[in-house]
Amino acid sequence: MRAVRRLVVLLASLALAATTLVAVATPAQAAARAQRITLSVNRTSLVSGQQVTLAGRTTPKAAKRTVHLQQRYVGSATWRTVRKVTTSASGRFTASLTLTSTRSSYFRAYLPKRPGYQKAYSGRTAKIGVRPKPAVAVTAAVLPAAATAGLAATVAGTVSPASGPVAYLQRRTESGQWATLRKATVSETGRYVVAFTPQAAGALDLRVYVPATASRAAGYSAVVRVPVASRPAIGYRAPARRQAVSLGIENIVNPQDWAGLRAEVDDAHVNVLHLAAGRVEWTAFDWGAHPEVAAEAGSDHLARAIDELGTLPDGTPRGIDLVIDALVPEWIRKDPSIAGQDAAGSRARYMASAAALHDGAVGDRFVELARDLAVRYRPTQITFTELAFDDETFGAADLALYRRMTGEKDWPRDGSGRIDEESGRIDAWRSQVIGDLLARVRRALDEVTPQVGHRVQLAQDVLVDGDDPAAGRPDAGHDYRQLWQVVDKVVAWVYFDSGDRPAGEVSR
Repeated sequence: MRAVRRLVVLLASLALAATTLVAVATPAQAAARAQRITLSVNRTSLVSGQQVTLAGRTTPKAAKRTVHLQQRYVGSATWRTVRKVTTSASGRFTASLTLTSTRSSYFRAYLPKRPGYQKAYSGRTAKIGVRPKPAVAVTAAVLPAAATAGLAATVAGTVSPASGPVAYLQRRTESGQWATLRKATVSETGRYVVAFTPQAAGALDLRVYVPATASRAAGYSAVVRVPVASRPAIGYRAPARRQAVSLGIENIVNPQDWAGLRAEVDDAHVNVLHLAAGRVEWTAFDWGAHPEVAAEAGSDHLARAIDELGTLPDGTPRGIDLVIDALVPEWIRKDPSIAGQDAAGSRARYMASAAALHDGAVGDRFVELARDLAVRYRPTQITFTELAFDDETFGAADLALYRRMTGEKDWPRDGSGRIDEESGRIDAWRSQVIGDLLARVRRALDEVTPQVGHRVQLAQDVLVDGDDPAAGRPDAGHDYRQLWQVVDKVVAWVYFDSGDRPAGEVSR
C-alpha cells in the first residue's frame, strides 16, 4: 500500500515537471510580453489649415522603432495611418500634422510587434474639432469711376482683418481668367491703395485678391466694372506756352508789395502760380485741424496770395499749384523716432523714415494736408517737393517695412556682411514706398472731387540722372515708371546753366 502511494506521488511530480517544461519552452508564450504606448495632443480645437502636435512614449522604451499615427473621423469605424514616425533613443516620439478637413476626428498610436513583445495601441485622443477658415473681407473702389486710357486711376479699399502684407489687383481677361495687374501693400490697419493705367478703351472688370494665411481663407472683393474712355487727341496736353512763377514760403508769409508783384507776373504773362503751402509742421495758413503749426495764428497767407495774384488781367483764372515741402526737421527734433537712419545708425535731421512715410504718422499727415488744401483752396494741382530719400532708410522700423513689402528676411548684403546700399532691390523698394504714399494722396484727392468741383492733379518733384535722364533716380525713390502709375506730372528738379551742365543738356 505504501509503495502504491509512492508511485502515485512520483507520477504526479513527473506530470508537474513536464507541464513546467512546456510553459518555459513554448515560443508563442515567450513572445507575448506586453508593451504600452501613449499618445497626447496639444490642442482639441483649431482652424482648417492649422497644425496639431501629437506626442507619446513607449513602455518599456522602444528605441528607433516606427510608430503609426492613425486617424478616425467621428462617425466612422475605420482607422487609417496618416503618418509614420520614429521613436527616439528614450522611446519618445512627436509629430505635427496639418488638418485641412473640417471633419472632427480622433487619433491613436500603433506600435507593431517587435521581437519578444506584443503589438500595442494607445487609447484614442479627445475629439479634435476643426473649424473652417474664416474668410477675409475685402472692399475695393475705383477712382475716378470712369477711367481714361493712358491715364492713371486708383483702386483702394480695406482688408478685414488685416491678415497679410499684400493684396493683388486683378483684371478679367478675354478668356475669363483673372490676371494680376499690380501688387499692393496692405497696412497694419488693413488699408491698401494701388494705381493702374488702362491701356485701351472699353471696359475692365477688376477685383482685389488677398491670399490665404494659416488662419484665414483667401478673400476677394466684389467685381468692379470700370468703363474706360479713349484719351482725347486734345485737352490733356500742356498749354502751348506755360509761363509759371514760384513763390516760396518767405514770399507768401512776409509782407508783400502785392501791386508791384502783380504787375511783374502780368508783364511776364504768367498763367500758373506755384505757391508754397509749407510743411506739415509749419503752414502758410491757420490749419484748423492742427492750429499749432500755423506760421501766423489766425492768418491765411495762401488765400491772400491767391486773391492778389490768382487771375490774369482779363479776369481769366491762373492755374494754382500748392506745393507741400516734405521735410520735417522740427517734428524729428520733438520725436526722433520718426527720423530716418543710415546704415551706421545716425539719424536724419530733415527726412522721416520710410516706415513713418509709408503708413505711419508722417505719411498720414501728408495725406491729410493734401486733402485739406484741395477742399479749402480748390487748386489746379498739388505738388510734393523734397520727397526723396538719401541714405537714411535703414532703421529697425524700415527693415520691418522692407520685410513686409518684399518678403525678404534681411537687407541685401555684400560679401563682407555689410548692407549693400547700392542694391537695386533697395532702390525698387524705396520707389515703391514713395509710390504707395502718393497713391494714398491720389486716393484722398479723388475722394474730395465732388467737394472741389474738379479733379485736382498731383505732381512730384523728381531728381534727375544727368547722364541717363530717362533712368530716373530709383535710389532716391524716384523711379519714373513707378511714379507715373500714380501722379499726373513729374517735375524735373534741374537748373539751367548750373555746374557743368549747359542749358542744352538740361533741356534734353
